[in-house]
Amino acid sequence: MASLRAHDSAPAAVYDTYNATALGEWGYAVYANGTLSNATNCYLSFGQYQPVVAGNGTVYNGTSCDDPYYPIRARGGLGIFFGVSALLLLAPTLAHLRKLGRGYVAERKGFRLVGRRWQWYWIIFAQALCAIAGFLSIDIDRAYLQGVSLTAYGAVYSSVLPTCLGAAWEMVRHWGAFEERKIHERDPYRFKPGDRRSYVHLFMPIAFYFAGFMLFLLTVLRNWGVLISYTTAFEIDGRWKAGAIFGAVAWGLLLGQIYVTRKYYDRPAMPIKIPLVLLVVGAMVGYNVAYTWRSSLSPFNASPNLVILMLLGYCLPLSLPVIMNTAAVFERNEDKIILQLREQIAAEDMARVMEQDAAVRENRSPAELFDDLEKAAVRTGVTNADVKRAIRENERARATDASDSSSDTVIDCRT
Repeated sequence: MASLRAHDSAPAAVYDTYNATALGEWGYAVYANGTLSNATNCYLSFGQYQPVVAGNGTVYNGTSCDDPYYPIRARGGLGIFFGVSALLLLAPTLAHLRKLGRGYVAERKGFRLVGRRWQWYWIIFAQALCAIAGFLSIDIDRAYLQGVSLTAYGAVYSSVLPTCLGAAWEMVRHWGAFEERKIHERDPYRFKPGDRRSYVHLFMPIAFYFAGFMLFLLTVLRNWGVLISYTTAFEIDGRWKAGAIFGAVAWGLLLGQIYVTRKYYDRPAMPIKIPLVLLVVGAMVGYNVAYTWRSSLSPFNASPNLVILMLLGYCLPLSLPVIMNTAAVFERNEDKIILQLREQIAAEDMARVMEQDAAVRENRSPAELFDDLEKAAVRTGVTNADVKRAIRENERARATDASDSSSDTVIDCRT
């Protein structure tokens, strides 16, 4: 593991009164920075820290090198801000999940409730990771030499990017699914099963989640002890760089999904939140690539550039729930939109039915007319009784008009 805060000398007198035989047998050595260490363990050995090495290699009264020693500094303060902000944003996120994820109509295959909820599940998970990473960064400031505090922070913080990419993907994917649903309400037979569109919708999520999983596998599910040593540098290896490339591929697939939606669903208007989220996630991916090739920008340095860490490392992930929750304030539950659309379609179809009845009644038999009206009413949910009632009302109206016309004619004759 890497110290990331180099110590050329100890802050107090180095304690070096040890049994030389025991030290040599178990590979321990006392260093000028006030540490007693071998290839596995590290203990403070200066001032009041005076460990005892027994003949069997056991260390008594030892304080680990990565235990808190310093007070909280600027980085720890930023971490507290990061963690608290992420927790505060959970309240509106949960409220909007309930508002927009509630169902008001029966679920249909391909339009499940969980489909619209996934973007909120991902962003809740991302906020939880942001909060944990923020509080873990406090111990990075306080540790004498970096160890468990930095590895835990690195593993958690590295998980933020894959989860934010997941939230962005589900937002874009669901936008397309809702546009498809609105078209399906008007014309259930427009899209045929097994067409090219179906295969695109099958393989695009597979490609995205494969890229996201590789990003997670290469940058999170790994041996963090290899990256950090009790020296002075953070090690970036080829595996990490490959993971950064997969993150860029996943972001590119987001753009591909937008193209697919606009191609197959009549070029619908894009909600403003989507380009904003894409911009933020793209900046996060760019920052990930940048510090992978230039370690001075890395959030895993114990003494990083605090401005870059704040703007690119912390503000970008926090801006995602801010954008999503702000947009959700002005959005309606999709089931309510569908119910309103169904009422509109029913009204339009009923008006069309009445127009057809008035236009062809004189030239069509009652049986043929009724069949046409019944077919036109099938997808609107209008029952046969509604159709018959409408026909009877139309007949009464026509009879009333004819009676009024006859009365006017008689009056004119008498005059």
